Amino acid sequence: MLFRSFPVNYTYNLKSEGIDIPVYTVITDYFANSNWISKEIRLHFLATENVSNQLKIRGVEEEQYRITGIPIKPIYYEDINEEQIKNLKEKFNIDNGKKVVLLVAGAHGVVPNVSKIVSYITNEDNIELLVVCGKNARLYKKLKRKFSKQKNLQIFEFVYNLHELMHISDLMITKPGGITMTEAANIGIPVVLYRPVYGQELENAIYFNSMRAATIALQEDELIYKTLTILNDDELLNDMKRNIKKIAIKNSAELITNYLLEDYQKFIEEKNENHQN
Repeated sequence: MLFRSFPVNYTYNLKSEGIDIPVYTVITDYFANSNWISKEIRLHFLATENVSNQLKIRGVEEEQYRITGIPIKPIYYEDINEEQIKNLKEKFNIDNGKKVVLLVAGAHGVVPNVSKIVSYITNEDNIELLVVCGKNARLYKKLKRKFSKQKNLQIFEFVYNLHELMHISDLMITKPGGITMTEAANIGIPVVLYRPVYGQELENAIYFNSMRAATIALQEDELIYKTLTILNDDELLNDMKRNIKKIAIKNSAELITNYLLEDYQKFIEEKNENHQN
């Protein structure tokens, strides 16, 4: 069996070489373009039911896809109680009376205009802002230098405990990558999606926005306005938390593995039957 990036092209190459092995595709976004869809692929594993509509348009049969969610680290599937959240807030020295905003600049710190966003949000005394700079050491040093005296701000480099920061936050600002959005859905943290790039990012943003689990901001002033509006409206904030939780599918890797093994056994049986005939 084979998993492959850009599997459509690969299935054509296999057929031209006379190689008969099953090809499976895990689509790690909430949208699928033609590079990921083919009637020659035995199973497509999809994030949500809405992605299946894109497959059907291209003639893919229902038996050629499964709704499994997107695989992420198991730690994001774990629910925690109020006592655990309280302990985490103590760990990060966060006042229980404050709303918490988590700004994730991405693994490589690619979110634009972070410094301006930080300046605006930290003007609000009732908000604690957590900024994760990822592997962008230059951004980390710049923010640490510029905001060294800011008391309602914590700045991190690349972290391995992002799930903890997400659990103690009320709202996240980030780019709409498929994995990030899946992690947010399983934690239950609504998202302000900043300047999504045309393609999968934009489609992910449109989907989460349509589910009233996230909102899209294209400029800094729009981002600040939407962030503060959500944080100051508990009913809206709680609705968004519930809505994003509805998107989550837990234990996706296990689901995919089970479907894969079941289908691979079917493939072997079909091959043996054809050989006998």
